[in-house]
Amino acid sequence: MASGIGHRLDIRDLAPETGSSGTAPRELVQKCLTEKYGVLRRILHKVGSTQKIEGLDNDYMINVIYNRFALNGISYSIHFFIGKESDIFKSPADYKLSVDYIGGIHTFSSDYWTRGNKNGVNCENCQKQQKIHQLSKGQVPVTLALLQRALNKDERWAAISHLEKDHVVEYMAKHLHWRAVAVPNQLLKTDDLPDLKAFFKVGKAEHPEDPAKSSKYFGYEHRWKVTKDKFRGAKPE
Repeated sequence: MASGIGHRLDIRDLAPETGSSGTAPRELVQKCLTEKYGVLRRILHKVGSTQKIEGLDNDYMINVIYNRFALNGISYSIHFFIGKESDIFKSPADYKLSVDYIGGIHTFSSDYWTRGNKNGVNCENCQKQQKIHQLSKGQVPVTLALLQRALNKDERWAAISHLEKDHVVEYMAKHLHWRAVAVPNQLLKTDDLPDLKAFFKVGKAEHPEDPAKSSKYFGYEHRWKVTKDKFRGAKPE
């Protein structure tokens, strides 16, 4: 499961009017979602109206394929960073404190789901998924993190200045890194996660000014150059 933003939608915003048995109109639902969670959308509109930044209609995403039972059910996380690999903290406990940390995925599982335990906890569905080698997928959006770096005048992010595709791909090939960590804070090696694959994809996004209208995302393509030479990075087959 990918890490998300810590906002809650107040269900009262979507409640029908008193005496009505109907559901909330789709436009109202979309408007509430946009106002609560549309951070990227609002920033893109503001930047687009005040600055000339190439590639604001591009959208960037890290896709991850992983086996949540790779450690026989023990939970683990994949943490992603944009920056110098040498700047990644040595202790996994400090990863999220890094200015280069952009998010990650976490496997919500436990070893007793697959092996059973003395308390009688037993997950037959988990055992079945493990037996058939079922893989999971996760996503980490990175457009906002890239835009923040492109707009920032800090010297550490001087190598990225806009969101045009080729420019971003060159930047991410050098600056995207990740680490796999088992609970609690045990750094994993490549051989520990043979099914792990991280992809970098670029697509297009349309963000209407009207908050009642949904954003549209489409046309995603792999950019193998970013991942092919990295720890469990995806490459053309």
